[in-house]
Amino acid sequence: IADGTPPLPNDWRWKTLAELSEYITSGSRGWKSYISNTGDSFIRSQDIKHDALIFENPAFVVLPVKAEGMRTLVRQGDLLLTITGGNVGKCATVPDLDQDAYVSQHVALIRLREPWLAEFVHTWIINSFGGRQFLERYIYGDKPGLNLSQVGSIPIPVPTQSACIAILESLRTFRA
Repeated sequence: IADGTPPLPNDWRWKTLAELSEYITSGSRGWKSYISNTGDSFIRSQDIKHDALIFENPAFVVLPVKAEGMRTLVRQGDLLLTITGGNVGKCATVPDLDQDAYVSQHVALIRLREPWLAEFVHTWIINSFGGRQFLERYIYGDKPGLNLSQVGSIPIPVPTQSACIAILESLRTFRA
């Protein structure tokens, strides 16, 4: 993390999203031939609205046995961040889905090392004072977009697990 980051409470640390993640990836190109009317869910950038995963007009894929797709198979608690198009910078947490789902090349899949951090990191990324403000320096021009290195460089203030639980509980009461 670069110098100049704000001070944090004791026992908190600044980390990059890459440091907190098992991996950050995006979908492969060439999924078009696997699109189907049924099958597994195919998560596109337009499925991430209002910083949530919302399937209004779902797409599906049927992968052949040898397809390179397992690295883009999402799990509950993963974070998804749109990296191209008009929706750039929108972020969602993967809920418990009824079926397997894969991300398109326009969506970054972020798998955190510590699943208990997912809701906190999501909240940080979507707020204008946090990750969204950081990402705005990269989102500009005729073809806005982010690369995976930029996504991984997002600075995250990492609380202790007990502080994280307390913060999230407080935020949930304000959202209710």
